Amino acid sequence: MTPGQEPIGALRNGSAVYVRVLKCASTFFNDNLLAQGWELTDYYKIDWNNDFVFAHIIDPVVRRHKGLAEYIHMCGLTQLYLTNTKLQNLLTSCVFLDRHSMPYSTLFNDRLYDIFWIPLTHDYEKNIMTTQEILNKKCQTNLTLADWDLDLSHCTDSGSDKKLVEIQLQKQWESNTYYSEKYQDHLWAELYDAIRDSHWPDAPLAKDFYNLPQHIQHEIATLHQSIGLKFIIQNNVWELHTAPDSIKTNQITAAHYNMLQKDINLYNHVLEIFDQTTYDISATKIQQSIGLS
Repeated sequence: MTPGQEPIGALRNGSAVYVRVLKCASTFFNDNLLAQGWELTDYYKIDWNNDFVFAHIIDPVVRRHKGLAEYIHMCGLTQLYLTNTKLQNLLTSCVFLDRHSMPYSTLFNDRLYDIFWIPLTHDYEKNIMTTQEILNKKCQTNLTLADWDLDLSHCTDSGSDKKLVEIQLQKQWESNTYYSEKYQDHLWAELYDAIRDSHWPDAPLAKDFYNLPQHIQHEIATLHQSIGLKFIIQNNVWELHTAPDSIKTNQITAAHYNMLQKDINLYNHVLEIFDQTTYDISATKIQQSIGLS
């Protein structure tokens, strides 16, 4: 079996099922839940109609970088990657190599929104408290912070070669304009198809905005709103740009058109449920999402 290609791991406690997602603190939560009495279970035997299935999620673009770095390290290619620009260029637009970086949407397909996703922050204690409060309500347990073995957590040393690979992967990805252009085309097509009049010309790509008659450009830029696009006028000429906050990722606004875009949509959905600023576990939307209201 190729490294990182093991089946999807899952643990069960009654009707609650934890699904292990690599690069999402899965070692910490998997080992702690096992120590708390959870048992290994077959992911493909989950009762999706009755089980409460949960997993953790991080920014999908950040996970891409971490996952690729992990697999490169596992294969003993760390030094080769750091010193070989041809290999770096080869992986510039690579989305995944194994399960460590495989998009959530590819891993779980049509079950993607049947899982209750818990977003992770950089605060381990907050991640634990969020998780344990949900488990206490769903599993009738009484977990406290003392029930978690913090020694089971592990972080990549900021000066390690694996971390340097992750940083280089991020730089290479951000320097690649192909996906940012594809993402802008995607946003533009959604906007234009929704607002165009029957007599307006076809304009399937973002660059086609500049070929539209000026009165149409003006109407689009001044009268119609788009979450992901912004229009700026320079010297009486309208310019089309991708809004920097059009998606909630920490690194970039570009996304792989077919795969990572689905993950980013999911991630934004999860952050909206949890309130991305406070992660307020008592919020009504979260209680509704897990059937507690």
